[in-house]
Formats: sequence, structure tokens, C-alpha cells
Amino acid sequence: MSSRHDVALQKIKGLEQEIRDLKRSMLTSRQDEQLLASGLQALVVQAGEFKVALPVGQIEEVVPMVLVSPLPKAPAAVRGTISYRGQLVPVLDLEIPLSGTARPLSPEQFLVVLTNPHSEFALVIDQLEEVREFGLEDVDSSPVITNLPGFVLCVLRLQHQSLVLLDSSGLLAAGELDLLGKLLSEIKELEEPLS
Repeated sequence: MSSRHDVALQKIKGLEQEIRDLKRSMLTSRQDEQLLASGLQALVVQAGEFKVALPVGQIEEVVPMVLVSPLPKAPAAVRGTISYRGQLVPVLDLEIPLSGTARPLSPEQFLVVLTNPHSEFALVIDQLEEVREFGLEDVDSSPVITNLPGFVLCVLRLQHQSLVLLDSSGLLAAGELDLLGKLLSEIKELEEPLS
């Protein structure tokens, strides 16, 4: 009987190691793992149906919803632009890439302005919840999720709920960023004679 017990214990240890390995493999790079290993401060928000964690280091400011001007020919997730500190900033709705549906914008929503080395965006947010610290132990290895969007670093667990940890540098693909840059440049050129 002890050999069956030893085999079961060995299998449990193997499964525990597999879970730890899966948690680590869900992180997209060593840098992401290091971020979480040392504790990552993130703002937890509700974006449509989805709970999202936004790294505090990427947040420029949270502002109430303002008028969003449409941007024709922009990538699908771009709802338009806002004027933010004298600059045109694209407004993205995470609901579109996560669920494929667009929702109406409302005055009760917020915009979270995010910056990264490549760009600046404002995200449509329905509810601000809390700032909290996440670590490696918060990585959720239970969901079997394939084809996560490039802006999702990993899935986290928070009080019996799953949420995604967002990386603003992956919000748009390179081609979409190029297109957006071109569209914003065209708008600036049109506005210059008016100045």
C-alpha cells in the first residue's frame, strides 16, 4: 500500500510543479515575470463585460468621459480621438477586441490615458475599482485560453474572478499603429492652416 501512496504523492508533486510551470509560461517574457515577482501595482477596472488590470506605471491620468471625435478608416478598436493636453489621442474600446462588439459611449464612463514607449492611448472604462498589488501567486492557471490578444500579459485571479493584465504596448498591431499614425498626421496637417 505504501508504494501506491508514494506513487500518488509523486504524482501530486509533479502536478504541482506543472501548475507552477503553467503559471510562468502564461507570462509572455522574463520582464513580465520579474514585474509580477517583485509585485506589480495595477488599477483594476471594468471595461464592458471584462475586468482588467492596468499597470500603474503605464497610466498617465484618469479623466471623465469627454466628446470622442470619430476617426474614419481607423482600426476597429479605435472609437475616435480626444484632445488631451493639446494632442490628439486615440480612444480604444477593449470590448471590441475582447468580445467583438462595440457598446455605446456614455457620460458615466471614464477614459484612462495610458502611455508606453511607442504611443499614447485613452481606454474606455466603465468602472474604476481599486489599486492593488499582484504577484506571481495571482496568475490564474486554471483557464484554458488560447489565442489571447497580444495586449494580454496573463490572466490573474482576484477574489474568485478572473481578470486580464493588460500591456498597452500590444493594444494595436504594428500595421494598425502605422495606419493610426498616418491618420493622425493627416488630421494635424489639416488643422495647421487653421492655427
